[in-house]
Amino acid sequence: MKPPPFEYVRPGTVDEALAQLAERGGEAKVLAGGQSLVPMLNLRLTRPSVLVDVNHLQLDSITRSDGGLRIGSTVRQHRLIDDSVVGEALPILAHVTPYIAHPAIRQRGTVGGSIAHADPAAELALVAVLNGATMFVSSSVAEREIPAEDFFMGTFTTALRENELLTAVEFRAAEGMTSFGFVEIAEREGDFALVSAAAQLSWSDDAISGARVAVAGGAEVPLRLGEVERLVQEAGSGPGADLWTEAGSMARTAVEPMGDIHVTAEHRRALVGELVARSVRQAVEEHRS
Repeated sequence: MKPPPFEYVRPGTVDEALAQLAERGGEAKVLAGGQSLVPMLNLRLTRPSVLVDVNHLQLDSITRSDGGLRIGSTVRQHRLIDDSVVGEALPILAHVTPYIAHPAIRQRGTVGGSIAHADPAAELALVAVLNGATMFVSSSVAEREIPAEDFFMGTFTTALRENELLTAVEFRAAEGMTSFGFVEIAEREGDFALVSAAAQLSWSDDAISGARVAVAGGAEVPLRLGEVERLVQEAGSGPGADLWTEAGSMARTAVEPMGDIHVTAEHRRALVGELVARSVRQAVEEHRS
């Protein structure tokens, strides 16, 4: 199918782009990589009157400072895999990115585009919630900083307003001794994940001193699992098979997944438990290796 008619504008500055969004309101859509937007246009699932192309606004930098890793919204996803700054500051981000679709899509798809699209199973959204990342958002009248857990509000729904542009995402750089685990299951390689889970552990010598555990596919938004995190952290220097078994069991009861044409809600709940258990185990075993 072909997209419905639309006007195309290519602003030269962020201010010009924000002015367009302010003027057009809900009639405008932001075009970055287009890997989600263009198929939606072709299927007539969205009908904007104007596309605002932000690919030339110099929002494609990756910088590290003050314990943070700031990634511009138009950074192409493939850059996260091999960029040395990303690999040193937040290894889990480099590890997770190859699970996003296929290489051709990662060549064009952007960090900001994926996060603003807010697919409940998106890998970058999961890492943002796990990490406690901050979204930097601008309009023609104000700037806002939105924590990841407040940014995602539902399936394909975020806290972005019609006149706002996501300009950057700032992740917390890993500090001290950390390890991580990530597990995803999809019907085929490159397909949207049915469920994915991630764990990041901080260590003091050989004892767990901090834990972050999150899951995508267990609800309409990625979820931090606070009770599971407390359980894992309390394991201290004695994490073993009982820990990840209990973590998985606790995760199953903490989510309210939805069924769809691919999998039932109960099957998805079982996957949440299994994948959370595996991600915690991976994180522990990475530290021990």
